[in-house]
Amino acid sequence: MHTAQVDISLFSQIIDLSGVLLAALLGGVLARADKLDPVGFIVIAIASGLGGGIVRDTLIQKGTPSHLLTPSTSCWRLWGAFVAYVLPIRGKLWDRVYPWLDALLLGLWTAASADRALAYGMDWMPATLLGLITGIGGA
Repeated sequence: MHTAQVDISLFSQIIDLSGVLLAALLGGVLARADKLDPVGFIVIAIASGLGGGIVRDTLIQKGTPSHLLTPSTSCWRLWGAFVAYVLPIRGKLWDRVYPWLDALLLGLWTAASADRALAYGMDWMPATLLGLITGIGGA
């Protein structure tokens, strides 16, 4: 099955990929806390970075989820895992910053999902609800 072609703005793509990177980074920090090896980091980063986009594209029902078809999303997920693996992200500052980054991630994916739904022709109310579902359930 081929995915339907739709014109997604560059801004929307940047928001989406920023969410992927941030989710992978946050997943990598959790992998470090659990003392996982590099393979564990990669698995957690991939799973974390896939969540929002898979939920969104499955609910839009316009073909294969874009995060499975776009190699750039995999690069961003691996980059987030790498940064979390190389940099020891922890401490009091991290404890204060983490909730803000998590909120930013939810906002990024909520906005990207609502924008993607609008690009596929959904009305504003279903697009808003899809954004909320993706932000809450996908991240």
